[in-house]
Amino acid sequence: MISCFNASPAAFHATNLVAHVIATLLAYGLLWQLLRRTAREPTTRWRKPVAAAAGALLFGIHPLQIEAVAWVSGLRDVLGGMFGMAALWLFVLAGDGRRRWLAYTGACIAFLLALGSKPGMVCLPAVALLIGWHYRPRFLAATLLPWFVIALAWAYLTGRVQPSAELARGLAPIWARPLIAADALAFYLGKLVWPAALCAEYGRSPDAVLASGKLYWTWLLPAAVAAALAAWRRTRWALVPLAVFVVALGPTLGLVPFNYQVVSTVADRYAYFALIGPAWGLGVILARIRVPWPALSVAALAVVTMAHLRVWTDSEHLFAATLRVNPRSWKALHNFGNVLDNRGDHKAK
Repeated sequence: MISCFNASPAAFHATNLVAHVIATLLAYGLLWQLLRRTAREPTTRWRKPVAAAAGALLFGIHPLQIEAVAWVSGLRDVLGGMFGMAALWLFVLAGDGRRRWLAYTGACIAFLLALGSKPGMVCLPAVALLIGWHYRPRFLAATLLPWFVIALAWAYLTGRVQPSAELARGLAPIWARPLIAADALAFYLGKLVWPAALCAEYGRSPDAVLASGKLYWTWLLPAAVAAALAAWRRTRWALVPLAVFVVALGPTLGLVPFNYQVVSTVADRYAYFALIGPAWGLGVILARIRVPWPALSVAALAVVTMAHLRVWTDSEHLFAATLRVNPRSWKALHNFGNVLDNRGDHKAK
């Protein structure tokens, strides 16, 4: 008998990388279609494709994406995002008159594959609703209703077959869950703009946030961002990409308890698919303005990503980096201790 445990990890990492590249290409196709419909200001012929490419690059190289791609078990997040991106792209194509139902059938298949890859993709119908409302509102009612029915049934089914979620139900009272969700959203907004101090486990569990009292004021950040965008007429369009970001994060914000909340409500991998919202926002900005300075942010993110990749080169770097950010992580302490023990180094570092 051939043991599967002798397989090289390189093959699994390559699978993650290939799926991520495909997801990024699909993000470009989606953004190109959206910019054709939503960025109505007169632009040069090349500006919208370039804007779509910049948005896709933001999705592809943002440091928040490293965990899902570098972590072998993160394939579920990458596959869910890849199929989710394909479903959105085909859904947008279905808004055109030509071969509408062929594209819609493909979108439905991709939607089901996304659900099978990651239960958190139950957010996909709501994301499609936000995106589709801009260009084909009459087409939405008939096409997205089955998606919502399937998503609700899938959420109920996964909740039934994952009884361990009960572990997280007692971590936070119902009244605190909106505040915990707002705290998690503030975390993701902060890491989106300033992706520093990333790690594999943040220890931002409901009881930790409640004990620290942070949740009583962290909600001000997402509220302030939304209010600032809504206050000025020329920036109100950005509320939709922001809503896409929030809705895509919805299943893991803590409004509904889930298993990993015992450790932390937030994790980099949960933002994988949600980054299509900020990518869309950057694309619209570049399609509307004449100066390319926002594109420089993508170059800066590439530098940060390259620097952070070394954290995922081996277990020692990974758990040491986690302990620098979250010194109380018992998982990181245990695993880092095992690394040092296996190396024969019994001194704490």
